[in-house]
Amino acid sequence: LVAADEAAQRLLTLGWDVQLAAGERSLQFARAISDRMVTDGMMDIMITVLEKRISATRRLASRIILVQRAFMIEILKAERAEDLKDAKRPYLTALERKVKEGGVSELWFTALWEEQIHWLAFKCDFTALTLSYGDPLGMSGTPHVIIRKTLWWLQGRFNKSFRDKGNILTCGTQNDGTSCGFIATNTLAHNTLGDDIWTPSLKIHDRLHWFN
Repeated sequence: LVAADEAAQRLLTLGWDVQLAAGERSLQFARAISDRMVTDGMMDIMITVLEKRISATRRLASRIILVQRAFMIEILKAERAEDLKDAKRPYLTALERKVKEGGVSELWFTALWEEQIHWLAFKCDFTALTLSYGDPLGMSGTPHVIIRKTLWWLQGRFNKSFRDKGNILTCGTQNDGTSCGFIATNTLAHNTLGDDIWTPSLKIHDRLHWFN
């Protein structure tokens, strides 16, 4: 109830479809408290919040990296494995350097499975040399393009044989068609920061939390 009251007060301060400091327009930002899917920009904002929490936790900051959509945008540009082997991609090159020089053991990210219009959470484990993901709907299909191209990058730039472990990450169970973005973000928060796992009963509370 407190969270709902807080959200109502914040709504009163937002102009109609105006640009906000966070980069989103107010009309899109307000989707967080609707029953619609979260926007791409809101996904980046939520990951930024988690990044700050990771950075503030000493035992996690040196070994875990969370990345925004920019990572997958670069990965999906590749049309063949060779496209990700060169060092002509500044964003990926900087990320690679951070992983190698910082002793990072885990890279976490969310990605939109475009064929299904469905957000998933992913983990690159640089110790076990694995790539895994969490699908809150438990679909029978597999996000082959995301997996294949991410493995191109991992194997091409780190010179090691990474394995696809599939849908094994602990994540909440989705019971609608629009909460996947919030669940994917929660999957990162649960597995790295120990947050409570998302459940349908917490759906409204979770949306209010992110809006506030």
